[in-house]
Amino acid sequence: MVYLIKSDSYNLLNDKLSSIIEGSEEINYHSLSPKSLDTLSDVLEDVNQVRLFGNNKTIIVKDVDYFGNKGQYEEECKKLESSIKNMNSDLNLVFVCNDIKKDKKITEFIIDVGGEIINIPKPDQTTLISLIKDYVSNNNITINDSAINKIIPVVLMILRRTLMEVTTILLLKN
Repeated sequence: MVYLIKSDSYNLLNDKLSSIIEGSEEINYHSLSPKSLDTLSDVLEDVNQVRLFGNNKTIIVKDVDYFGNKGQYEEECKKLESSIKNMNSDLNLVFVCNDIKKDKKITEFIIDVGGEIINIPKPDQTTLISLIKDYVSNNNITINDSAINKIIPVVLMILRRTLMEVTTILLLKN
């Protein structure tokens, strides 16, 4: 399965990645950022690698621009399409994208082969409150709604920052 993911929240992205890689026996990470040593060839080699033992491999590729507005990447997209057409069915290929345009040819190809586009927006205030409540509940902690409502404006609706503040408060409490 091929996934294209765009997220405005680091925490929510990691939660989604965790659910995708669950059950995978092998997980490989690549980055296509200009500062990375990885190249598309490295990713495709990983995709095309024949495994003698084990199933359920997941490859996560971060900092991908092929599916967004930046540049055309025609040659890279052709190589990518070819590898995806021949990809093993027990492989999850996850692209964490800076942007996803549904009208780009490569994005249309991913949709046509049954790929999934996942857009994880920045959480609104209601969602943020719910996520905080889940976080404290999962950690066997009690915090009242008044405290949560006072934290949110201070952290500017950023989930990662909010959870750090809640953790700090809880540490000070103990």
